Amino acid sequence: MEVRKERRRIQEQLRRLNRAQERERMNEKKLKKAAKEKAPINMRCGACGETGHMKTNKHCKMYGKSGPVTEDQIIDDELSNVFNEQTSSLVKVEDTKIRIGRAFLAQVDEVSKKAAKKQAQQKRQLELSLEERAEAKALRKKKKLEKADRKIALKAAKSGKSSEQLDYLEPKVKGVNRARVHPEVELRSFFEDLLGKIKEIPRTGAFHKPVSAREIPDYYTFVSIPMDLQTMRNHCINNFYQSREDFLEHLEQIVKNSTIYNGKQSEYTKAAESMLDLAMSEFSRHEEKLQSLEEKINPAANKSTQNQFNLILISSVDSMIKVSNSQAFHIPVNAKVAPDYYQVISTPMDLSTLRKNIEKNKYKSRTEFLKDVTLIFENSQQYNGADSLYTKKGEELLSKAREVLNASNTMLQQYEALLSCEESSASPKRVSGEVNKPQPVVTIPGVPGKGSPESVYSGRVEDEESDQSEGEQFNSSGQKHRYDSTCMEEEGQAGHTLFEDLMDSEDESD
Repeated sequence: MEVRKERRRIQEQLRRLNRAQERERMNEKKLKKAAKEKAPINMRCGACGETGHMKTNKHCKMYGKSGPVTEDQIIDDELSNVFNEQTSSLVKVEDTKIRIGRAFLAQVDEVSKKAAKKQAQQKRQLELSLEERAEAKALRKKKKLEKADRKIALKAAKSGKSSEQLDYLEPKVKGVNRARVHPEVELRSFFEDLLGKIKEIPRTGAFHKPVSAREIPDYYTFVSIPMDLQTMRNHCINNFYQSREDFLEHLEQIVKNSTIYNGKQSEYTKAAESMLDLAMSEFSRHEEKLQSLEEKINPAANKSTQNQFNLILISSVDSMIKVSNSQAFHIPVNAKVAPDYYQVISTPMDLSTLRKNIEKNKYKSRTEFLKDVTLIFENSQQYNGADSLYTKKGEELLSKAREVLNASNTMLQQYEALLSCEESSASPKRVSGEVNKPQPVVTIPGVPGKGSPESVYSGRVEDEESDQSEGEQFNSSGQKHRYDSTCMEEEGQAGHTLFEDLMDSEDESD
């Protein structure tokens, strides 16, 4: 029994010794860690600028009061410290000259030189970084071009052709004037910015969100088509607004709803009207930009004579593209597939080139357009032969184009008459003759004019001292044009022809 007690006592003493040794080792580790974490004396606080502590220290006098100090403040503090060290043994006496020691001036110069040197180094590093980036970019571009040249040379060596014939392998450089933003995205961005400006108008908070049926239970009893700015913004995100008219329609609906529920003299209605006025003023400021975007999104929005004429020609090209097994005429002939094609055919033509010519406003009449369509058929006949399937398909395309154009015969005659008159008015000729000689009034049925279903052109010849152009009229797009007597005679003939065609069609219908 006593042996057991003695054994337990000895074991307890050993455990105590082990715990004491463990505590000593832990204390040594803590002391070493504290020595490592202890801030050096030259550490500067970013808040107050003093040494010996950091800005996160609660004992700092600027703790929680302001942000970090600037380089100028640190320099001022150093200068003040130097000044205090030099003047600590002096006595302040008014109206007494003070003698400044050389050591003080030397220290001031040294601090200023350090600041200037540091600033110069930072500027030099920035310049070097910009130069390095430019050099790296130029080097990458050079490597890319070298790689393309090697690829072309290797391809030419394998195929036995010159590198000039394989220029399609060269990297294509994007043009500077390329369209960077889709017109729908740009128009949507404009409408979103406009909605942001509208929300800043005072007393318009009631229109920012949909009306709550809990707060105003009878609102939807009176208002059948609710509208608010949040709903309009959602429409913008979904590209619902393709024109200014669509946007204004919803703004006018807000004004209408406020007038129905609140009355015309209400402050809410006046605020809604101010929203509408702001939108109208913004539209008038950016008239040209918005009109261009709308025309890009919807080409039919452009009401000019040339554009309306082009739309009919484009529909003709689209109908030719839809002809079955006509893929050979969609794009230019590949010189690899038919190496001798361009030796036989001197004036190639295809449907994609036709469309590009239409977009460039090359065609002013059906005759010019059909001449190029006929060229497609003639080229196929010359290269493939009259009995070839390609030639028969080209003849089918020509008949399809004539069919589409004949369906819009009346409108095309009107547009051709206006285009010929506009073209002649662009380069007017002086007409000599009797002074004040009256000219016949010509009426073109069905041609939209200014405020009337028919457009009437009239004028008279002036003497040689008068202006070259005589009379101002409006075309179908509402723009003013000046016409001379020669133009009026041509337009009169076109008008009489149109009138006779219309009368013949009415007799046939009867």
